[in-house]
Amino acid sequence: MPKQRDKNVTSVIDQLCAREQAGLNKYGTNTERTDLTTLEWLQHLQEELMDGAVYIERLKGDVKETLRLSTTTQSAIMGSKDFDELQSDDNDDDEDDNDGEELEEIREIIQNMKKHSTVTTNNI
Repeated sequence: MPKQRDKNVTSVIDQLCAREQAGLNKYGTNTERTDLTTLEWLQHLQEELMDGAVYIERLKGDVKETLRLSTTTQSAIMGSKDFDELQSDDNDDDEDDNDGEELEEIREIIQNMKKHSTVTTNNI
């Protein structure tokens, strides 16, 4: 059994402590306050959960768009000559105009994916 703390648990603990401090700074109190009724606490919880549902819906849309763009790119690549072959054809002096157009179309699709995708490994 590992003697070291789980880095994910540690991350959550750190985030909770930061959130606690932010709440104290903003509201001047914490969840030990006694001025709210149980129904008011439930209302706060419901509002937070509704916000969470909206965030989930937004992220699902991002993932669907990324998958759609990925499928479009794969279809474009698979529907043409082998991508590596297209790249080498692009450098040949006797390049076939159709191959060059296909390669340019694939490049445009990839650029559009990069431009329109909000999901990257940096923000996951």
